[in-house]
Formats: sequence, C-alpha cells, structure tokens
Amino acid sequence: MIINAQYQILQNKARLDQLRYWVIFGVDQGRVALVERELIGTYVANGYNHVVLAYDKVKDEISETLFQLLGTSSLFGGGNIVSLRHYEEGSSHFKDLRTILDQKNFPGILIVTTKDLKKGVGLRKFAEDSTHVGSIQCYKQSKQETASYVTDFLTKHGVQYEKNVPQFLATIFPPDQLCVYNELEKIATYVANATEVLSINKLNQLVLDQGEIMLNDLCAAFIHGNSQEIISHLKKAEIHGTNFMLILRSLQNYIISVLQIKSVVAREKISIESAIENAKISIFGHARIQLSHVIQNHSVETLNALLKNVIDTEVVCKSGAQDPALCYPWGLLNLKRCAG
Repeated sequence: MIINAQYQILQNKARLDQLRYWVIFGVDQGRVALVERELIGTYVANGYNHVVLAYDKVKDEISETLFQLLGTSSLFGGGNIVSLRHYEEGSSHFKDLRTILDQKNFPGILIVTTKDLKKGVGLRKFAEDSTHVGSIQCYKQSKQETASYVTDFLTKHGVQYEKNVPQFLATIFPPDQLCVYNELEKIATYVANATEVLSINKLNQLVLDQGEIMLNDLCAAFIHGNSQEIISHLKKAEIHGTNFMLILRSLQNYIISVLQIKSVVAREKISIESAIENAKISIFGHARIQLSHVIQNHSVETLNALLKNVIDTEVVCKSGAQDPALCYPWGLLNLKRCAG
C-alpha cells in the first residue's frame, strides 16, 4: 500500500493496526531515518520492544530470525518491532523475506529500510500491491517543499519568524531532511526563550552545522574530482570564514576514515553500509550516501596518493614556505590533479 502522507499516517491508529510491515526507501536517506524513528516511537509507546538487525548480518537465515522475533509477544502484551536496515534489492534472499511478509497474523511489526527501489519489481512492487504492507518513498524534496517543512516545524514549535526565513533556510540547507530537522531543532532551542522575532540577521549569527555539512560535501567532491562542486563548496567555506588549514585537516580525516572502512569491508567481508554503521561515524543521510560512493568507487592507491598530497600541502603551509591563501581554491584543485 502506497503511503504518500508520511507523517499523517502516524496519527491514524486504525491504519497502524492494519499495517504489520513497512518498507521505507528513497534517495533522501535522512528522511528515511526520520520516518523510521517516528514509527518506532509510536509503536514503542504502545508497548512494543524495539530490535535492530543489519540485513547483511542476517540475510542467510532471515526467515528463521524474523519468524522468531515477529512471532513472539513481549512481556508487556505487545510484540517486537524489528528494524531491518540496509536491505539490498536484487538479492537472492527476497524469496525468504517474502515468506515473512506473507504472514498477516504475527504480533510483531517489521520495518525494512533501504536505498531507492526500482518501481514495479521486487520488494517495492510487493509492498505497494499489499494491503498489509505500507510503502513509503522518501524522494529528494524541492526547495519549496523544504520551505514548507521549515514553516510547519517553526509554527509547531511556537517560533515567531519573519516571512522570508523559511525560504532563506531552504536555500542553505542540504537536500537531506534529517540534517534539516537537526538544524531546526537547534534553532528552536536557541530561540526558545527569545522575545524577538527570528530574522535572517539573527540566523546569520547562529552557529549552525553548515560548516560541517559543507566540509563533508567538499571532501566527497574533492575525492571524486568534481571541479565545479569543489569551487562551489570552497566559496561557501569562504563565506562562512572557514580556515583553509581546517579544510586540509578535514580532508585528511575524511580520507583516513574511507581507508579504514575499506579495510574493514575487505577483511570482514561485510557491506559498506554495515562497516560505516559499525564505525559509528557521525555522518547521516545524503552525506552518508556520498561516503558510501567514495568507498565503493575509489581505490586504496588513489586515496593514499590524495592523502599524501594533502599532508604535504599542510606541511608546506605550516612551515611558512607558502601562504595558505594561495592554495585557495586552485591549490586544492591541483592537489586532486596531482594525485591522478
């Protein structure tokens, strides 16, 4: 069953009782995480016990594992609510998963989260055609949709704001609803006891996570070698007053994290998504997808060459042999070209 109004469904108890299984997917992984969080909170409040499973860890015995968890009632009268994360479409294990999804009388609830799913096949088709399975697609929101989300959030939290604030925030926020939600929570907390109306000038004074978000995007663009995106993110960094040495250090840390995760994937034979989650890196949604692409598409040799160039540049700048400002932005582009 296709669910379009993600958040309205949570207010309909009859619909919640009707749906035993949920498939949440899409390009906006931040939004996927938010919808999953909202569902979990709703069911836990009704006596369910939450269990998290990583798909690649249980895929070989998925039917047995889910049958045991979903078929068992908790001590408090409810069942288990199971989050099956990082489902891999096109796997040979869908048949085993479907044997579970065909069951309509389990006391437990199953939430499957994954990336975007192809329409008309596999898990998405099954979910959309079934009356007892909720299918929620989390697509990339437009700037106008983000502005509407900002408006609803600020209004709900009693924040008074100038009429141009939602549109302004929509232009600076990344296309990831979890990041948007986190930043709005910070704004709501900051202005909770304020008497003045929230304005763009006031927003410019707030210390948001834009620097961190921008640096993650810059690091991914740097490794991919996307010159236009590198320049765009560097301009944003300049506007935010980000120090070039901080950018170099962020690049080092990012590349080292990528190398460490690649090593874990190769050594432990697990998926990239599981390795990222096990590493407990504070990167979510859109930035997490970018990180996954970097890990998958770039060799250890290329990453080591990039890391060496970044470290060498930092040493030169710290020694005073070259002004860091001269590396900004063309020096960064040259670093990528030098690494080949």
